[in-house]
Amino acid sequence: MLSLGNVTFNVDDLPEEINLGGEQVLAVRQFPGSGLDVQVLGAFDDVIQRSATFLYGTALSNCKTLDAMRQQGEPVQLQVGPFTRPVLVKKFTFKYQNDYSIPYSIELQPLLSYGSNVTVNGLPNPTPVTITLSDTTSGAPATGTVQASPATPPQPQKIHIVKRGETLWKIAIMYKRPGTSWPLIANANGIKNPRALQIGTRLVIPW
Repeated sequence: MLSLGNVTFNVDDLPEEINLGGEQVLAVRQFPGSGLDVQVLGAFDDVIQRSATFLYGTALSNCKTLDAMRQQGEPVQLQVGPFTRPVLVKKFTFKYQNDYSIPYSIELQPLLSYGSNVTVNGLPNPTPVTITLSDTTSGAPATGTVQASPATPPQPQKIHIVKRGETLWKIAIMYKRPGTSWPLIANANGIKNPRALQIGTRLVIPW
């Protein structure tokens, strides 16, 4: 199964494979005669890149939906078989031939980090992603910002892990919003059936 937000890819639309995983960022210093000093800065997923062709009746609507995701710059949920990732559509291009056969190429920026004090901001465009790392060994901060927008201060991206007995209504309240805000969480994560939340699912909190 492959889905991105509210787009579910048909068998004929699927790329041959999807690259997952990524890199552990390390600061390595070598001292003559005294070995290595290795500082672990955090693990990050690589940009996900794939190309394939949308076929048949849903080809045109899928292209329009994915291109809208790119323009809006909102976090969406990627599901590849048993794996889920909150992502941003970094790049989506397609070659229109007709309504029923449209080659496409897509790049997704994962919004997860592992094993470090990392804040990932996923705000709507044109505000870019800002990542702040904290050296877990010395506590020294190292900040990388890509064209940060001075007009809108970035807000940390929140990730919630679903626990037993939780609903989208309850989760919305937990994050200081009325329970009626639950559709915002559903839309940001591509949830079609809010009554079928599974324990352990990672949810992007879009505020």
